[in-house]
Amino acid sequence: MNRNRASEVEPGHRLHPFYSHFLFLLRSVAFAIFGTVLVAHSQSVPPPDPQLNAASAQMRAFEKALQTDRSDAAARKNEVDAAVRFSLAEKREHREQAALWLLLRARYWVPDDPDLLADLGVQEDYLKLFVDADKALAEALRIRPNDLNTLYTVARVKMDLGQMQAAEQAWLSYIKQDPTNPAAYYGYGIVLQTLGRDDEACSQFMLSIKENPNQAESYYRLGEISRREGNKADARTQYEQALARNSTHGGALTGLAILNYEEKKYDEAESELEAAIKSVPAYRTARYYHGLTLSKLGRKNEAEAELARAMQLSDKNELQRQLVTQPYRPD
Repeated sequence: MNRNRASEVEPGHRLHPFYSHFLFLLRSVAFAIFGTVLVAHSQSVPPPDPQLNAASAQMRAFEKALQTDRSDAAARKNEVDAAVRFSLAEKREHREQAALWLLLRARYWVPDDPDLLADLGVQEDYLKLFVDADKALAEALRIRPNDLNTLYTVARVKMDLGQMQAAEQAWLSYIKQDPTNPAAYYGYGIVLQTLGRDDEACSQFMLSIKENPNQAESYYRLGEISRREGNKADARTQYEQALARNSTHGGALTGLAILNYEEKKYDEAESELEAAIKSVPAYRTARYYHGLTLSKLGRKNEAEAELARAMQLSDKNELQRQLVTQPYRPD
């Protein structure tokens, strides 16, 4: 399995060793995750779900063996394999919390499997349980230091937590072991850009493009830096390079529109902003400049309505989610 303060679900820290107590806690965890009142009996699970029912049926046999002998290698492996397999099935059906529940269940019985912990960290990160994800990944690295997949996810989670210095160290550790992954250079570039080290960030974006020329996100980031620095010609070229690789990239379309707005090319700006909004309806910057552009075109009522929409949107909007959760492995 690869992809605010968390409500901390730490069942392993509080469990009595007897199986009945474990089932009681699983019901409590399920209640916390799903917000659903469960039937109070020993076989209770989250809301009806064929995948969960099948998973419970299989995992119960492995857990019975582990109740007798926690070191049973076959039972440990089967428990983890079943949890991961059924968790992936839940994710395919967009039941993300059920996927998490399965991984938490397996972690109680097999608390020291680094692959399971890494998968758990990925899922918790996806659900924005960043503190929990950070803990799971730290334990995975303690058990298996320098694992590339875990380091990669650690870097992402540190970014989500806003711990940019720690994220920088994680990216550097990753790149030292795998200097050919364009996504790592991109992720490190985002960290450097956030820290205000734009020259270094540009170097990392260029390295990501060198490793994979189809890096729309890296070209977009270069365009943003160039535009902020007043290098409009470079910014235009870089936005166009991004759009050549992803014709619906909302950020690049908006960047071009801003350049055209500043050059009083309002008709072109309007066309680009409409395309950006179609691609990313909740992108505040696109809505804002669309309102300004409509005003310049004399369409006062439309402009006021669009500016009002822009003001209603949160800064943490859809474009930011796209540019944070996806581009760590840009196409």
